[in-house]
Amino acid sequence: MTRGPSRRRGPLFALLLFAGCGARPPAEGPPFTAPGVLYTAVPSEAAGDEGVAVRVAYPARGSARYPDGAPVLVEVPGAHSGGQLDPPDAPTSLQVQSGLVMVQLLFPGTDTPQGASGGDFDYRGRRSQQALADVIRYAAGEAPDRDGLLLEDRLPFVRSDLVGLMGRSHGGNAAVLALEAHPDAAALLSWLSTWEAPLGSQHVTVELGHVGASPNAHYVPGSCTLEGCPWAEGAEDLRYDPVARVEVTDPRDGERVGMVGVLCLDLDADRACGEADHLLRGVSGRMTAEEPLRLYLSVYLTDWLARSGLVADWPDHLATPEAARAFWGEREGSRALVPLHLAAPDLPILLLGTQTDHMLAPEDHPHLRLPLDALLASGHGFARMNPDAAYLSALTGISEGALPELPAGSPLPWPGTEGALIPEAVEGVGLDPWVPVAAELELFDRAWSDDWREDLGEPLRPVLRLGP
Repeated sequence: MTRGPSRRRGPLFALLLFAGCGARPPAEGPPFTAPGVLYTAVPSEAAGDEGVAVRVAYPARGSARYPDGAPVLVEVPGAHSGGQLDPPDAPTSLQVQSGLVMVQLLFPGTDTPQGASGGDFDYRGRRSQQALADVIRYAAGEAPDRDGLLLEDRLPFVRSDLVGLMGRSHGGNAAVLALEAHPDAAALLSWLSTWEAPLGSQHVTVELGHVGASPNAHYVPGSCTLEGCPWAEGAEDLRYDPVARVEVTDPRDGERVGMVGVLCLDLDADRACGEADHLLRGVSGRMTAEEPLRLYLSVYLTDWLARSGLVADWPDHLATPEAARAFWGEREGSRALVPLHLAAPDLPILLLGTQTDHMLAPEDHPHLRLPLDALLASGHGFARMNPDAAYLSALTGISEGALPELPAGSPLPWPGTEGALIPEAVEGVGLDPWVPVAAELELFDRAWSDDWREDLGEPLRPVLRLGP
């Protein structure tokens, strides 16, 4: 696979940029003999005058991944909040120890001790995706920060033509949707990866069962499609309790909000919804800053409730089918996979997941299996489940033969899904922290060397063993 010509630019481009924006070229910078951190903000229409706050962590110049510089990793945080920026004294990440530059961001309307992004928080909707696209442009050297400086002006050893995007958990939804909505930003990337991303509103809401809790007994493994997972028909213990109270957290500011009227699977058969039951809370959010906080169930479950008549008097705090469809249309990425393929058919995509998901209980892992199937059915240029065993072995010291591996272009099977995924631990080593790093190094090395074979017998570049 050819990723196209290099976008590397020399001093003339930088001088033209400075002449155009009125800023001065930076003075001779530090020698970068040790890892470091800088904080700045990226201009964005989505983030007001303040811009999008970012944290850039970098390795020592002599520890850059490649002889000609360090590639740039943009990481999209998980959960439903606006994210966080690590403090300056946070431990050096595994990525930076491996020679990568790592960029974190705060979505608009988010305030932390390390910085604040302007604008209004939209619960990871279109403004958040715009902000992410602008940060990608900054990481790729296509846009300056608030001081008129490119990333390569601040870090002269950065490889702005080698940019990867990692979406962690719900951050995978934001990543996919941002690239679908902003194909010019997708064109700047060397690759996209998602870690256990809940692609689909039923997966974001953990409707099919949470790891460590009672599973949804009505869900039949293998029955999902990318459009939804049917389970509620005939579920006699599915109950709406109009007097039960539940407290939810507003992702915008962490405020606890009480709501009356709860949906559940009535596990203790007392015809009420309590803590002993499987509460179906959905996700709390707002479509606009002015409207009250509401619970957004999945599109499937909201539609089923409206048809079934189970909720006789629809409460204001529960989003209607139309509202749920609009909310999730901007915030879950399953529907965006094929459009993303059409816009960026050569963008390498690596999905990540271990045998026990960090949130989702279904043994068939539909949130991983079905997106991969969709990419493969579309004929995507490079799509793979989990990193090459050679990289995970080199990072951790685990024998390569002990690690399950699927070549690029291979589907995730059902039955037998869990056996094809990476275990939580092998040879006494917990693998959750290492899987994303192995994937990032593999993808950067493939892009740097333009090597997109289905399987690699060994790492394309030396890998520093960081594991125990």
